[in-house]
Amino acid sequence: MEKNLKDLLSPEEFALALQAGALPPEVNGDRMALAGARLEGAVLSGRSFRGTDFRNADLTGADLSGCNLEGAVFAGAAMAGADLYGALLRAGDFSGADLTGGRLQKQRLAGANFHMADLSGADLSGADFSGADLSRTSMDEYTRLQGGVLAGCSAKQAAWRKVNLAGAFLSGIDFSWAEFDGGNLAGARFVDCSLAVACFDRARLSGASFAGCFGVHASFIGAELIGADFRRAVLKEANFTGSRGSGAIFAGAVLEGAHFRLAEMSGANFAGAVLRRADLSRANFHNADLSGCAWAEANLHLANLPRPDLKAALAAGAYPTDLDLAKAEDFVP
Repeated sequence: MEKNLKDLLSPEEFALALQAGALPPEVNGDRMALAGARLEGAVLSGRSFRGTDFRNADLTGADLSGCNLEGAVFAGAAMAGADLYGALLRAGDFSGADLTGGRLQKQRLAGANFHMADLSGADLSGADFSGADLSRTSMDEYTRLQGGVLAGCSAKQAAWRKVNLAGAFLSGIDFSWAEFDGGNLAGARFVDCSLAVACFDRARLSGASFAGCFGVHASFIGAELIGADFRRAVLKEANFTGSRGSGAIFAGAVLEGAHFRLAEMSGANFAGAVLRRADLSRANFHNADLSGCAWAEANLHLANLPRPDLKAALAAGAYPTDLDLAKAEDFVP
């Protein structure tokens, strides 16, 4: 009889009873319509809410640990500080939810929908996001992702500024238009990822690998790229202005129209790279390997290149001086 108690209560009454802790633990809320319910701070641990509608509900600080939430809908819900540890969340819909400071560690979130969710400060360590929709999500330096699995998911237009993904393995992810400004991605491995128009400005990327990735119009302005691996990556029109990439590897990369103005690339490997129309003005390529590069129309204005490479570049159609830039630099009002 107690298990059928929910059939005797309206959704509003059921929500009030949950909030007050007046329901026996064996009473489940499967497929209940609890959209907009006020359940802040409610202790709901261990209950079953399969397929339940929590859209726009207030679950701030609620305890949902150990709950069965498979197929539940939390779109637009307020869930800051909610505890979801040990809950079953397969195929859950968290689109637009506020999960700041939430506990989702070691969760299996394969295929879940987090579109536009705020995960700032959330504990996602060890969570499996394989195939999940993380597009337009927000994360920050307090979001914990250590040991998390991010494979085959979509993170288009994600705002992961200052996020810590050091040493992460990132495979088959669409990061187009994503923002990693100021983040720590040292040693991270990007495998078969799309980085078109992604922003890594001022990020720490030493030892990171982008080998074979597609990053047209990606931005690495002022980034730390020491020893980073970009071999065979497609980085047309990418912006490396002011970046620090000593010892980085760009062998075989397509860098047509890329910007390396004022970049520090001493000892870097550009063997066989395509540098057509690239802006290398005032960049430092001391001791860099520039053998076999395609140089047509590259801008070498005040660039520091080894003499043999400079001769080869000029013979291949590179411009030794940008006259307009020289006039601007020499202008005295």
